[in-house]
Formats: sequence, C-alpha cells, structure tokens
Amino acid sequence: MPKKRVALPELNESIYQEKMLRLRASMLAPFVGAEMAGRIAGQVVDDMTSAWKEGFGRIRGAYFKVAVPILDREGIKGPMRALYRAFVNELTSKVFGKGTETVDFVVGKFTEMGADEGILREIVEGIQKLF
Repeated sequence: MPKKRVALPELNESIYQEKMLRLRASMLAPFVGAEMAGRIAGQVVDDMTSAWKEGFGRIRGAYFKVAVPILDREGIKGPMRALYRAFVNELTSKVFGKGTETVDFVVGKFTEMGADEGILREIVEGIQKLF
C-alpha cells in the first residue's frame, strides 16, 4: 500500500532564525565587525525565512501547485512521478529561469524518456501561468 504524503511540519520561525543568525553573523564578524555582521546577517536570515515559508522556492511550488494535481488525476504513481518532477525542475530552471533551452526541446527530451507528451504539455501550460 502506498504511503500517504505527509505535510511538512510547522515552521518554528524563532528557532530557525536564531540559529541562522548566529551562523551567518559569526562568519561575517571577523571581516566587517560584530555590529555590521549582525545587520547583514539579519537581512539574509529574514529573506531565507520568507523563502522557507513560501515553500522552498519556485520549482517546488510549481511542482506541487501544477504537476501534482495533473499526475493524481492521470493516475501516475511511483517512479514515473520522479520523471515528471525532473521535467518540472528542468523546465523551470532552464527554460523559464536561464532561458538556455526551449519548451519543445525539454518536452522532446522527456518524451523520449517515456513521459506522455500530452501530460507534459498540460504541465507546461500550468507553469506558464505561474511565471
């Protein structure tokens, strides 16, 4: 019987921020002084915390918001999900992020690996709405 997906635990913001602030500030302090290191590290930790709260970035968000509902509807399970997750990773990073590849190239590549082209195109349409 397949395991049911479990939601991530609640973010304990204060513990996370305290640990990251100490770590970042201790690395900067010898170079810029304790006060400046605290200010710089505080900004970095605030940015990291907000990214963590948003779900670890654009790729993960795109996968769970767009691809997972499509894969559930189509009944795709097991190792094939990893193929579609890799597709979302490559699509968001190389097509929408860097712009080094085209949508058709990435779709063709994953179609050759065994993915269904119709599902891939549907995922592309959903992700284009996010970006």
